Amino acid sequence: AVWGYAVVTSPAALRDSFASKAGFDDLHKLGAEVGAILRPDSPGSETVIHEYGDQGPEFKPHVNILMPLPEGARWKVEPSTLKAAKRHIAARLGIAVGRVNVNYTYVLPEARAHKLRYILRDTAYPWRDDLSDGDLLFLHSVLRGARKVRHHGELSPPSPENPAQKR
Repeated sequence: AVWGYAVVTSPAALRDSFASKAGFDDLHKLGAEVGAILRPDSPGSETVIHEYGDQGPEFKPHVNILMPLPEGARWKVEPSTLKAAKRHIAARLGIAVGRVNVNYTYVLPEARAHKLRYILRDTAYPWRDDLSDGDLLFLHSVLRGARKVRHHGELSPPSPENPAQKR
């Protein structure tokens, strides 16, 4: 199956607000909301948090969103759907729409393994050598217990609250 794939990057002015377990929880929730807006035809989504971007050691939290698409679904999203997702993010974060950074594409079956390898790579401390001991201890303390991968909708595993949930 083809997957929808989106990335929502936290705005620079708000990045510190995501530097905690509660902040990661909120970023996961925002990712699930955006996934549902972009792909309402998807049975759910998987969100993966990256703490850093690819450009350097600056804390730049962003959420990767994978959405399996039903067989025969249109792969691309309409520009109006992407705008609706941006308006939702802006309203949720209390920022101007122009400050929202969300990108969407799709992943063909033959590219899924490559995409997963990229999304699931270790991003917790990619520049360990450049961080001071104090910085490492700070990051470890604020992010302790923050799960980086979550499943939403029908992709969620069964739980005590919802034992009949499909897998």
